[in-house]
Amino acid sequence: MRPTANTVIFRRLNIVVAISPQVFNGLYSYTIERLMRRAKISWNKRATPDVYALGEHKSDRYNAKRMAQPQKTRREILEEFVAQKPTDAFARYGLALECVKLGDSSAAASHFDKLLETNPDYIAGYYQFGQLLGRLGQLDEARKLLSDGIVVAQKAGDVHARDEMQAALTLLR
Repeated sequence: MRPTANTVIFRRLNIVVAISPQVFNGLYSYTIERLMRRAKISWNKRATPDVYALGEHKSDRYNAKRMAQPQKTRREILEEFVAQKPTDAFARYGLALECVKLGDSSAAASHFDKLLETNPDYIAGYYQFGQLLGRLGQLDEARKLLSDGIVVAQKAGDVHARDEMQAALTLLR
């Protein structure tokens, strides 16, 4: 049901169930409980449900105000993380992958470079950077990077990553 101005909203545990006023007036507590169970949330029978007309809850004004603000992109958020902690391998890796996803290969390559420069034992970086270089046609650099990653994975005892990089290296030859 699409909420309208005359729709009553039943809000419990941040789950919203829209019920028309006519239907709500005829509901007993066990019917409401069945609805809540169907929505996979628990409801204490003794608790009073928060029932109000659409737009009357104070959180509605807060949410409308919050939604009006421009939202940051994933890349902007990750760039802030990296600016705060430049040596954080996970944040740098995530930023590099986000750049790859957005098609910014030069930024992704520079982030992968910095990642492997500051964290030479970050095995996933070798694989993803090798894949990126292979897609960009820089096959010699990709082969060298994957070979280095195989050595690092072997030292770390990560057989799965080693095998994946070995398969990627085989495809590049």
